[in-house]
Amino acid sequence: MKKLLLVFLIGSLLILNITIVNACSYVPKAPPQESLEQSTAVFAGRVIDIDAPFGLIIGTGDPVEITFEVSRIWKGADYKNIVLTTARDSVSCGYPFEKNKEYLVYANGEDNALTTGIYSRTNLFSDAQGDLEELGDGKLPINHGSNYASQTSNLVLIIIAGGIIILIIIIILLAKKYRK
Repeated sequence: MKKLLLVFLIGSLLILNITIVNACSYVPKAPPQESLEQSTAVFAGRVIDIDAPFGLIIGTGDPVEITFEVSRIWKGADYKNIVLTTARDSVSCGYPFEKNKEYLVYANGEDNALTTGIYSRTNLFSDAQGDLEELGDGKLPINHGSNYASQTSNLVLIIIAGGIIILIIIIILLAKKYRK
């Protein structure tokens, strides 16, 4: 009986057409106008820098900072440069940006902590003609600054907090050593 069940199970697996699906790409994307409404920021820009914070790769979901030189804005912060994050790899829903290529980006989050991925309508600018027809011309960025200042201050706070924790550990270890 057990052998028959095992043969049936193996046979069933061989007959079934098993398809591996990436959960991020399986979700249907909303139309351009609906995606515009649901996004915090929508802009076109050229990737000028790709940076993996802290330089240590732990997993495919690690954040990567992408810096854009913005050419058009449809929604969100009015900056000439915008920095956002995405997961390091598309397996973790990250968008595979390439330096010096131009993209139409749909991003979410706070203006100083934007993020995007393959689940959004983000696409190469050259492949986004349908979106551009629906979205219209957009506007030129006026503010020559960047949304990066707040992210930098967050990094400084993280470094300070880490330093304080290390200092507390050293004090505790020294206190234990001198009690003996």
